[in-house]
Amino acid sequence: MKKKTILVAASFLVVLMLLLVFASEAPANVTIVKYCTDATGPGEPINFSVVITNSYPDQDIVVTECTDNPPAVIDNVFPLTIPSNTSVTIKGRYVPATNPSTDIVTCTGYGTATGSDSLVTKSSNPATCSYPTGEGCTRTPGYWKNHPEAWPVEEIIIGGVTYSKEAAIAMMMTPLREDKRYTMFNALAAAKLNALSGTDFSCVSTVINNADSWMAAYGGSSVPGSSEPWKIGEPLYLILDNYNNGFLCTPHCD
Repeated sequence: MKKKTILVAASFLVVLMLLLVFASEAPANVTIVKYCTDATGPGEPINFSVVITNSYPDQDIVVTECTDNPPAVIDNVFPLTIPSNTSVTIKGRYVPATNPSTDIVTCTGYGTATGSDSLVTKSSNPATCSYPTGEGCTRTPGYWKNHPEAWPVEEIIIGGVTYSKEAAIAMMMTPLREDKRYTMFNALAAAKLNALSGTDFSCVSTVINNADSWMAAYGGSSVPGSSEPWKIGEPLYLILDNYNNGFLCTPHCD
C-alpha cells in the first residue's frame, strides 16, 4: 500500500478587518502568517498566528477583538494597542470539525488619526495542514485494550476529556452491559488509536469528530440502549466499528 497524505485542515482562511479612520496616510499593512502543529491524528489542534503590522508613522491602531468561525481558542487579551511602526502577533488554535476544514479569523479595530474617511483592510490567504500516513491497517478495541505496548500515545482525548493510557484501558475493560457510553468509548478510542498509528482514516474523519461531540454531550451519565441519545449515537458507533474491523478506508490487520 502506498504512503498517503491526509488533509487535516485545507483552506485555513484568515480575514483581517481593521476599521481605521485616517487622513492622507497610507493604510495599515496587514501581514498574514499561519502555521501548523504536527497534528498526528483526529482531535489534534491546528495552531495559527496572525501578524498585524501598523505602518502608520504617527498613530496607534487599537484591535478591539478577534473572533473565529468555527470557534477557536485565541490567546491574546483585547483591546490590544499596536504602536506606530510595530507589529503584534495574534495566536490561537482549533480542532478542525471536518476534513477538509475552513476556518476564518476576523479582527476589528480602529486608528487614531483625524479625518472623515474610513478604511476596511482585508487580507486572506489559505494554508493547508497535512500529515503523512503509513501503509497501516486497523485493529479492534479488543486489541488495543490488551496491547498497551502498541499504543502510539500515552494519552488520548475522548469527548474533550484527556485520559492517560492506563485510564483509557480501564474504561475499555469496563463491562459494556447496557451503558452505551462504554460501547462508544471503545469504538472511538480504537478508531483514534488506529488513526494515530498512521492508518488511513480519511473516510471516517467526520464520524470520529461527531462521535467525539456525542461523548462530550452524553458521556457524563448512563446511556441506555433504548434511549434517545443512543438513537443518535448508534449510527456513529456502527461506522466506527466497521472501520475498526477493516471494512472502511483500509483493511484490518491479519
